Amino acid sequence: MVILFLILQFRLPITEFILKNGLKVIVYEDHSVPVVSTQIWYRTGSYNDPKGKTGLSHLLEHMSFKGTKRLGPKEYDRIIEENGGEENAFTSHHYIAYYANLSRERWTIELKLEADRMINLRLDSLDLERERGVVLEELRLGVNDPFEFLWNMMRANAFYNSPYRNPIIGWEEDVKRIKRFDLLNYYRRYFNPANAVIVIAGDIDPAEARREVGRYFGRIRGKPVEVESIPDPAPIGERRFIIERGLENPILMIGYHTPPITDPDYFPCEVLFSILGRGRLSRLYRKLVYENGIATKVGVYYDDNRYPGLSLIYLYPRRGVEIDSLERAVYRVIREMADSITDEELMRVKNQIIAEFVYQQDGAFGIGAALGWAEVVGGSYHFIEEFPARIGRVDRNQVKQMIEKYLIPRKRVVGVIR
Repeated sequence: MVILFLILQFRLPITEFILKNGLKVIVYEDHSVPVVSTQIWYRTGSYNDPKGKTGLSHLLEHMSFKGTKRLGPKEYDRIIEENGGEENAFTSHHYIAYYANLSRERWTIELKLEADRMINLRLDSLDLERERGVVLEELRLGVNDPFEFLWNMMRANAFYNSPYRNPIIGWEEDVKRIKRFDLLNYYRRYFNPANAVIVIAGDIDPAEARREVGRYFGRIRGKPVEVESIPDPAPIGERRFIIERGLENPILMIGYHTPPITDPDYFPCEVLFSILGRGRLSRLYRKLVYENGIATKVGVYYDDNRYPGLSLIYLYPRRGVEIDSLERAVYRVIREMADSITDEELMRVKNQIIAEFVYQQDGAFGIGAALGWAEVVGGSYHFIEEFPARIGRVDRNQVKQMIEKYLIPRKRVVGVIR
């Protein structure tokens, strides 16, 4: 009943337009609260970091708050705060995004600030050294976190050519060698209207949005950017590694190469991983934590990216339990699951997926971020509208097919830190 309701009702009040310089704008109307979230998503991220300069996108995000030709360092933060707003930025494989949430009367302040950031960044050398130090400290903290370190090593071992093998924050030696001109070249190439999407969500009139975006961005020259995908060879065999750290609490990760969000297999794979390890009612949690008592924590991460990715199962063995026996238990659960999924279990998991998907879009920022992500990573914001129906149509046979197609040794990476 919940799924059917959401499938029938999930249509978004959206207006879209493209300026002559190539800037795409998506406007989502919601007049329930007098707040507007204004977001700009650049179609670039760590996937586009130059070879040997991993972490450049993330470092540029840091540097973009250090002032422009018009505004000094921290001026952006001060202006948003004085106007009662909140702001931030984030970088991933395929985007660098900035946003500010402001009242209905003041939302255009963010447009003016982002237009300035698009063309006037200072990128001062002294600021670069300070921010490099901040990033290097983040990297060192990550190395000292066993889970995060193993996570990064899983991706490094899973991919040969794909930039997905690199942490978004970069590798330490690469971050150390990034120069100011590297940042400038990257900034001049990727930060322009033809390589960006603006999302405006909340108490906004589309005609006003069109007028104001044109006012601030219409005169900025757009330069389309061609970005080639870097394919990874198809996996031909299982890869395994062990990291010795002398830990009291080891961690096991099992990764599988899974499809991109543009592949029809994405949706049944989403359901598969949710049945397998999402929450305390999942197969792995019930079997390995509750019934057998051989693990203290179990979870899954399902990769949702533009190109084929790596989805993970992670487990913490109970004290005294051998990693090998825990790993074998995971494979037994997967084999048993293929022919034992019930209609009730399938319905519960699909309801859970759709409900969480919708709840994440609560509020102006939430729906704006979902639309920006879908447009930049998935190729169209319509992914958001289609998602509930696509999940709702997944059946038991499709899930079984995904197990047989993806959860196989040839597509597997196994890592242990102990």
